[in-house]
Amino acid sequence: MASACIVTDSSVQFTRQSFIGRDLVFQVPFRISYMQKEIDLANTAIAHLPARLDQTADLVITPPRRDEIIALFDELGKEYRNILAVSMSSKLSPVHGSMLAAARAYKGKADISVLDSTAVVTGLGSVVQYAAGLLHRGTDLPQAEEHLRAYTHHLYAQVACPNLRYLSNLGLIETSQAMLGEALGITPVFVMEEGRLLPATKVKNTGLLLENYQEFIGEFDRIDQVVITSGGNHGMDAHILKEHVLVDYPGSYFADLPLNLVNASLFGPGAIWITVVDR
Repeated sequence: MASACIVTDSSVQFTRQSFIGRDLVFQVPFRISYMQKEIDLANTAIAHLPARLDQTADLVITPPRRDEIIALFDELGKEYRNILAVSMSSKLSPVHGSMLAAARAYKGKADISVLDSTAVVTGLGSVVQYAAGLLHRGTDLPQAEEHLRAYTHHLYAQVACPNLRYLSNLGLIETSQAMLGEALGITPVFVMEEGRLLPATKVKNTGLLLENYQEFIGEFDRIDQVVITSGGNHGMDAHILKEHVLVDYPGSYFADLPLNLVNASLFGPGAIWITVVDR
């Protein structure tokens, strides 16, 4: 029987296509329906999501259910002695609670630990990648959890969210605020702090957003990686950010990646994330 594996949710976005321990990572799915019809996540483009929601109830995002997670635990428990479940931030989704409930209800032989990443999108992906490397190298589960909790303190993120009604769908702002903000063309920028999205500033165009992200990057003395994640053509000159990162932080990694459909449904197809991992 193999030593350990990782279970995460399908909002996870990895910063690299391949990484050490990739074969140890398994996902439980989010489900998304629009106008009471389930979306085929494998064959639906982000462009098919509505840019504006006339009613927040039109788009329903269902996190992984407890029974689905238990079923995956049961399957993996036949092969692995230890299972580390890593969820997106518990402050933004109930999936962490479902993982905890599934771990309590699990009747198999594997030992299960549940970790709140306090992160989302590529922040969650970075945590899972780091965890996969630890387990691949044979780090025992308690020690891996200790390393991972320390690692989460090196994650920083901001997001620009022009599709404000998606934020009201998440319960982050009131529907009236979303309608007013969209009418005024205001794009709020939020910062991730302790797993929560907190208002940081507002911008009216991508040029100002680029300046904001440059200032954000400039706050760090040492950087391991910077990842931009967006729902499409974000309009920013990412080459400027890339040059800034690679020149000022030698040995760092920069990527400009598309949002997956789960995150586009959570934060809006126009969302533009920047995630920084410092050294």
